Amino acid sequence: MEEEEVGRPPDIKDSPRAGFTWYIFYTIQMTSILYITKGLYLLNPTIEVFHVTWAKGVISLVLLAIILNKNLYYINITSVDPKSYGALAFKATQSVVSILISYNAMKYFSVSLTGIVCSLTPLFAVFFAWVILGEKITWWNIISVCVILTCVCLVILGAQGEEKEHMETNMWAMIALGAQPMLLAGGMIAARKMKRNHAFTLTCYTNVVLLITSTIGIALTGIGYETIKELSYAS
Repeated sequence: MEEEEVGRPPDIKDSPRAGFTWYIFYTIQMTSILYITKGLYLLNPTIEVFHVTWAKGVISLVLLAIILNKNLYYINITSVDPKSYGALAFKATQSVVSILISYNAMKYFSVSLTGIVCSLTPLFAVFFAWVILGEKITWWNIISVCVILTCVCLVILGAQGEEKEHMETNMWAMIALGAQPMLLAGGMIAARKMKRNHAFTLTCYTNVVLLITSTIGIALTGIGYETIKELSYAS
């Protein structure tokens, strides 16, 4: 075994069944987070996106430090595959941008609309996998993608009432949300190039970047931290 291979986890073999199971878990988790975020905005109308992301970064890093403990250095430094540096940097940045977009969307749009738009992610993932990774596309993939795209377009174009008004008055937020599926799909492709890294490596780097970005955002906008201290978690 080559010296650079020592101390690093082996390649993780593809497992469609396990991948499908984890994707369902990921979808449920993200939906839950969106509902919690929406509730937080309703209970605290003055809170800003950077406040929420800053709190998320702090809480996540504290929990990671407790869970990983003495393995932090190994997971984030020693075991990182040098060939994955570029993919890791892209994925961590993309994750932070996607978090900011999702949390911003929750200020203006419903959870259902945000979730429906994000359901376009598999469409772009299939396309990127074909173009970048050279994976094969079947007719079943193409038909499934067309059905998903049609359904999402019908929901968005058929929006009425308050939802439609929010979409028209917050156009930049809607444009950012529209870019979300492409960003998430790009992150999936990057994740394919990090199969030898520890499962928590990306989580650690993402939350570090998120905390730094949120701290800078709070400083530049001058919104301060007082709102975070006065958060209400129940009606």
